[in-house]
Amino acid sequence: MQVTVSSGNNIYGTLVLPIFEGTETIGATNEGVPNALNAQINRVLSEGDFKGKANSTMTLLGTDGGKAMLVGLGKEADATVHTYRDAGASAVAARKKVHGSEFTVNFSTKDTAAIAAFAEGMMLRDYEYNEYKSKDDDDDNADLSTRINCNEADVESLGAAVERAAGV
Repeated sequence: MQVTVSSGNNIYGTLVLPIFEGTETIGATNEGVPNALNAQINRVLSEGDFKGKANSTMTLLGTDGGKAMLVGLGKEADATVHTYRDAGASAVAARKKVHGSEFTVNFSTKDTAAIAAFAEGMMLRDYEYNEYKSKDDDDDNADLSTRINCNEADVESLGAAVERAAGV
């Protein structure tokens, strides 16, 4: 799995949004999200179709704006780096063929430790040791490429944190 950190707002592949329980709108914190996808996400959240419970996921398909995966973080007051790590693992575990091999993750938090923990959870869940396994002809698992969008001021520190996590 390849994880990159960027200050841009472009979305490549499936948009992954970690959401706290009780969130009713994503608001303006997600610049670069197409209007159709933003409206669909806000509709799902406001109607209570996605509650944001810890480690829950929901995939949104079929809009002109692309695909999105909502990942629940649970209650904001109970959130720790372990919560983010588990949520990152849940996002990779919920990945299907329809999501493709590219994720773009947008966070509402500016906590670099939490964002790095989310990336670490994704990397740990994606790990496979296939040295002694035979390959099936129908195995078409492309390597997952994840891009984490953050503030320009946080790119360097978050990039270093993600690099440390990748070394684990």
